[in-house]
Amino acid sequence: MSRGIIYFLITKEKSFPLLFSLNIAAEECYLEKIAIEKVEELFGKGSVVPLGKDADLTERIRQNYKPPLELMPWLLLLLPFILTMESFAANKFYKKEPLPA
Repeated sequence: MSRGIIYFLITKEKSFPLLFSLNIAAEECYLEKIAIEKVEELFGKGSVVPLGKDADLTERIRQNYKPPLELMPWLLLLLPFILTMESFAANKFYKKEPLPA
């Protein structure tokens, strides 16, 4: 990739780049089909899911990948406990000094 054309905005005080373009190498723009072996080598075996007209994409994804573990409910249940423990620790270690009478 090489630098293309840069357009400058010139004022009385200074000039600075306003727009630019890039000259991208032609090899980076090829949209040819890649062999399945190369894709599986990069992402792991079974990562390519061939589909037909009657195939259900959602079902194929469920077969190949397990659903994510939902942690938000557990974290929300843990939050009040953590805040309570923090409050007890603050009261134990940071006691106010009595005001002079």
